[in-house]
Amino acid sequence: MEGKEDTVGIVGQSTSGMGLEGWGLLVAVAGVVMAALGLAYAVARHRREDARRRAALEPFLEISIEERTALASPPGSGTVLGPPGAGGEGVLEVALANPPEKERPVRPVAMDLVAPSGGRVSLSGMEGDVVLGEEIAPGDRVRFWLPLEHVAWVLSELGNSGGGVPTHVEVRDALGNVHSRETTIDVDRWSPPPPSPASGTGRGPYRPGEEVVFWFPLEHEEEVEEILAIYEHRGGAGPSDVYLWGHMEVEAAHGGVALSWVDLSGEIPRDAAPGPYDRIYFKATYRAGGTVDLDERLAPETIEVADPAGREETPGEGDDG
Repeated sequence: MEGKEDTVGIVGQSTSGMGLEGWGLLVAVAGVVMAALGLAYAVARHRREDARRRAALEPFLEISIEERTALASPPGSGTVLGPPGAGGEGVLEVALANPPEKERPVRPVAMDLVAPSGGRVSLSGMEGDVVLGEEIAPGDRVRFWLPLEHVAWVLSELGNSGGGVPTHVEVRDALGNVHSRETTIDVDRWSPPPPSPASGTGRGPYRPGEEVVFWFPLEHEEEVEEILAIYEHRGGAGPSDVYLWGHMEVEAAHGGVALSWVDLSGEIPRDAAPGPYDRIYFKATYRAGGTVDLDERLAPETIEVADPAGREETPGEGDDG
């Protein structure tokens, strides 16, 4: 009997020992699995956070475009660029927003309107809340404006016509990324009549000290350094000639040819003698190509200066001595 009881006790102890070892192994395996799951979760979470951070740091601009009619110069924007009177007809509004979830600002440095004909209108001189090149912080929204008449006229000059012209605005940031948004501009609705070159005697008579301004479009392949027109008193009277310099405005480019608005402006000298002044010089100086004559139809042949005392001298007056 004793031998039988001893045998049962030994078997029971052996079974109990094997059970504890099995439970220990199970717990160990479970621990390894939990650790692996925890590590996998941590790695996945890190990757998700890393992807979110990378997405938050990637530059992105939300672009919205709107045609606004019956709007003069936008409040606080100062003088609207483009041909005289264009601001009162309609304005193209471009809004740029840096989404709030972004973690660093975006710096837009250039803006173009791209036409289906391949033409590209630079919008970098647009009036706006900020100047292109300034940073837009996350959550900020800024606006830019451009006269629709000018935009439509340039699009038509680049060969786009027939009502709504599908175009898109491209904004380039400081890192070289290009953000774009499609829009449609009704060229037939907004295009003014083709601008006719200034001709004849021009406006006037001008009084000494008054500013003279003429607008005209100019096509050029090279960079224009200066445009100058000189007017001389017809009778040789007076110590001063009238000098008008050309100032370039918003440009469009197509096929290597730039299309620019030029205002030819200057001030009538305060000591200018009254009477007619004939144009004796009208040239453009190109940075690479030197000085060339311009089409004489672009500027008036003659401008008239009034007598400061109120008496206007007529051509030929005083010729008999």
